[in-house]
Amino acid sequence: FSQVTIESGTMTVQVTNATKLTFTSLGVKLLDTGAGNAEILDIDVTASGSIGQEMREVFPSLAGKSLGNDLRVEIYGETDPGTNVFIDGTESIDIQVSIGQMTVSSATAIVGEIDFDFSDTVTLPNDAVITAATLASGTFTLSLDNQFEIPFDLSIEMPNLTNEFGTPVSFLLDTPKQSQVSDSQDLSNHTLTPGDDGLGNQTMDLTINVHSSGSGTELATLAATDSISIVAAMTDLVLESITGIIN
Repeated sequence: FSQVTIESGTMTVQVTNATKLTFTSLGVKLLDTGAGNAEILDIDVTASGSIGQEMREVFPSLAGKSLGNDLRVEIYGETDPGTNVFIDGTESIDIQVSIGQMTVSSATAIVGEIDFDFSDTVTLPNDAVITAATLASGTFTLSLDNQFEIPFDLSIEMPNLTNEFGTPVSFLLDTPKQSQVSDSQDLSNHTLTPGDDGLGNQTMDLTINVHSSGSGTELATLAATDSISIVAAMTDLVLESITGIIN
């Protein structure tokens, strides 16, 4: 990635002072080297008091911060003045800085290939229990809204809706980045055979494959609010025959 904006997450600063020195101030700065050493955080480890021979941890929040992929840490501090101490070769002060698990609201990165399958169901109105219905005419329209900065190919199949040869209705839509596309199919001589969700509701099942080749060699910004929305609609339906219970 080149930059991420963090929704939630923390940084851990752990100071172990094994010297006889007392630090009246001790701070850690997190800097973004790629942005001209822009300051991301300035953590005062001594905010709760001076640090003597002890271990202290602080956990500053990173929420709302933007990070690049080239960071560095600066440490600064002062000891209690006018104190005579003897420090031998075994004494040390150890400062550990780490970033834990983060949730990001957006990220700018080279996005690799994406491929996954999922299924969904649409519950049909319960004013009729349909065993099978043959359509004389009608239109099925599928509309997609891709808000991502990468293109997607979507393959959608509806096994409950078949043509005269018994082949399920399917769509293959190429969706460029940040675009809307739609496609329609004529439903003449198609047969609707609803499924059952096991709760007494009739359904139309959808099997969906989502694929993207990613952003190639280019950077793309993906946000947590980005989505692909699918709207399906059957219009101007005229039934040729229906088998079932009509209420």
